[in-house]
Amino acid sequence: MSRSAPSSQSSRCRDLLAGVGFVVENLVFGLLPKIGRFLPGRAADSMMGPLQDKLLPGDVGTAVVIAWAVVLGVVGLVMLKRRDVS
Repeated sequence: MSRSAPSSQSSRCRDLLAGVGFVVENLVFGLLPKIGRFLPGRAADSMMGPLQDKLLPGDVGTAVVIAWAVVLGVVGLVMLKRRDVS
């Protein structure tokens, strides 16, 4: 019985999350554009200019992306503090 290397497990997890995020984000944006435009991918799209009428203005999209980064960073720090064994 062989074990997978940690790097292959983490890459599979990353690929799964990226795939699910891509699918879910597009579905939410397609079905509920007023909510979906606040997800990180569509907010980042709006930073490049309003390519679609449903996207946020560029400055609002930038603020949303920064907010996502701050929230996810805080969540990561909290998880690190709780799980750190040293």
